[in-house]
Amino acid sequence: MNGFVTKSVFAKIYGCGVSYVTKLKDQKRIVLSEDGKQVNVEASLRLIEATGDPSKVGVRDRWNAYRDGKEITLPEKPVSEAPKNKPVSPFVSDEQESDYHQARADRERAEAELKKIELAKQRGLIAMVEPIVKAVVDTHMAARTALMQIPERLTQQIAAETDPAKVHALITDECEKICSTMEKTVSELIEKHLSGEDHA
Repeated sequence: MNGFVTKSVFAKIYGCGVSYVTKLKDQKRIVLSEDGKQVNVEASLRLIEATGDPSKVGVRDRWNAYRDGKEITLPEKPVSEAPKNKPVSPFVSDEQESDYHQARADRERAEAELKKIELAKQRGLIAMVEPIVKAVVDTHMAARTALMQIPERLTQQIAAETDPAKVHALITDECEKICSTMEKTVSELIEKHLSGEDHA
């Protein structure tokens, strides 16, 4: 047997599917006729052997049989080249396997990020936003309440005073009491946050 054959016949000689012959054509690993419709068997087998995967089963034997004009024993099912040591499952496509590995990598990356965040929290390098916002709001409300009580507490005392210095002293003293209360409130909120009570 010499010369050119159709791609389907070449697929049988080579022991693969027609789609794989198309792949070989795209890789420029087979020799075609001028119209591109037929395959030069001997030249193509030589080219494939020179550029192919040595794990390809039976290619050399079939090429020798073809060259010597002997009967070619075809495999029961078409085979295709595959990377060495890669398990091939009939139930999982390459795309599905790739998606699986990507999902696994994403999950492992997310778990690593969570561990980093938890470690930073334990070291006091970061804090939860929600407790901080709550502390700010509570502090603001306490300050507002104390400030709004000033008129009720000081009105009568200030009204009876004619000395501006005493009026000033009364207002200053009241403001200092409010500041002291605020500092105490903030300290309690910080201690509560650090002890983890706000997460209970």
